[in-house]
Amino acid sequence: IVALAPDRSADQAPESREVELAWIERNRDTLAKFAGQWIVLEGERLFAAHPSLAEARKEALKQGVRYPFVYRVPNESENPIAL
Repeated sequence: IVALAPDRSADQAPESREVELAWIERNRDTLAKFAGQWIVLEGERLFAAHPSLAEARKEALKQGVRYPFVYRVPNESENPIAL
């Protein structure tokens, strides 16, 4: 896990979430341990993971995340359309 992408200003909402989507794609093995949980990313950094969406978001906001990207990691038995 690394810090925010260098081209992203912390004061400006991202125009796209390509950085986060690419992080998810590159870190599928890491994400396996979060199956069935909501994760919160900002840039290339994972801030929170929790079975409850509200709790994951709350934890990330507490850590200073301004523009959270939230993703639910599918269980093995689920067949995600986008993946």
